[in-house]
Amino acid sequence: TCPITSRECELQESHIYPKFMWEFLKKTGGDKFRSIECPTKIIQNGEKIPLLSKEAEEMFCKHEKWFAERIFIPFCTKKTSISPISYQKELYFFTISLLWRRLYTTIDYIIDPHIKDICQEALEEWRKYLSEGKIPCRFSEIYIMPITPDCFNLPPIYEIDSYILRDFDTELFIHDNSNVAYFCKTPRFFFWATIKRDN
Repeated sequence: TCPITSRECELQESHIYPKFMWEFLKKTGGDKFRSIECPTKIIQNGEKIPLLSKEAEEMFCKHEKWFAERIFIPFCTKKTSISPISYQKELYFFTISLLWRRLYTTIDYIIDPHIKDICQEALEEWRKYLSEGKIPCRFSEIYIMPITPDCFNLPPIYEIDSYILRDFDTELFIHDNSNVAYFCKTPRFFFWATIKRDN
């Protein structure tokens, strides 16, 4: 069953992180990738799993193409300047689709049952937005931040530069169980969502 459309189908091999990001990394200095979970295994084109229906995959790809062409490639190559872009539908959809995909594939690692329940509620609200266009009410605080090493005013350090420019990461931030945020980091961008905020 496709977790987005809730219909039975043949699940497609879906990239956990968008394909265009892996293609960019290959073009700019690396054709072999390794996962943290299995560092000895070489991944050629980024991690993929049977996840989405063909319909959902095409819907995600459409917005990934928009983000790649309008924001990601211009920012990463600095060949063209990026005009100010508002949180319009394409950007909002892409950001939620990325956060949904990462949270959906990592939710089983959340140990605290209360936090896990809230994250499940966020996933369902985001799913309804992605599949039906229903604007999120409770979990609508979605953010994106382009980053470069000079954003942090740090001396050039390979590990930091590599993390900012080339690495993928995802994490759930919890403070006193009253403030929870989920973030997804891709090369040169942070995406995150407020899951719970009491102050």
